[in-house]
Amino acid sequence: MFSKVKYRVWQSWKNLTDSLSRQDHQLIRQVLNPEQYRLFLRMGEADQAHSFRVFQALFSSGEDHPDLLTAALLHDAGKAGQSFPLWKRTAAVLLDRWVPEDPGPAESAPFSGWKRALDLSRRHPVWGADLAREAGASPLAVRLIRYHQSAPEDFPGADRERELLIKLIQADNQN
Repeated sequence: MFSKVKYRVWQSWKNLTDSLSRQDHQLIRQVLNPEQYRLFLRMGEADQAHSFRVFQALFSSGEDHPDLLTAALLHDAGKAGQSFPLWKRTAAVLLDRWVPEDPGPAESAPFSGWKRALDLSRRHPVWGADLAREAGASPLAVRLIRYHQSAPEDFPGADRERELLIKLIQADNQN
């Protein structure tokens, strides 16, 4: 538990201090189509910076699969347009283990306050996958986004695709 708190403090600091350069945006535009890039821009600056760090971790390690790189940049697109103070987002991630999931439909967000942030934390992969699909992402990129917070064994795909998901999850967890 302590290491997760320590990691969240580090991640929060990075989210407060990171910003993307013009060169970063040029690289992003090489990976995403114009509609996907507009979706990327709808995310908050902290989510953009986080997603770019996930992308950089994969790209710098030699990953060049276009669906994986697209998923890295758009994996948190389901948070686009959602404004929550950083402390609520952090609390939601830390409390996720102990607060039971609401069985309500994925398209609703019936909560307020930190519970709403928790709901967003849990449901943004589904929402983001739908947004990415609407923006023209490939079926594999959409599945990677949808399952980026799931157990790899739950992923509906071939072994090679599951390996891509594992790489995305690892990069997301490290950044």
